[in-house]
Amino acid sequence: MRKSTASDAMTRAPGTHRRTVLGIKALLEAGVIVALNAVLSAESIGTLPALPDFVRETFGDTPLLETLVIS
Repeated sequence: MRKSTASDAMTRAPGTHRRTVLGIKALLEAGVIVALNAVLSAESIGTLPALPDFVRETFGDTPLLETLVIS
């Protein structure tokens, strides 16, 4: 399951993953320090191995992206 599909399925709110990513990018561009919290479930556990690459590819290598918490 792709991250956007897993995220939208978990929240039962289609399209929110895309909007969340855009919001995080806007915060980083504005110079705001960001901490990410990835929530895993039985449905989304298969996306965990690809998560670090997704974060780097999507948000780049920025010191403003302070932490990634998995819960």
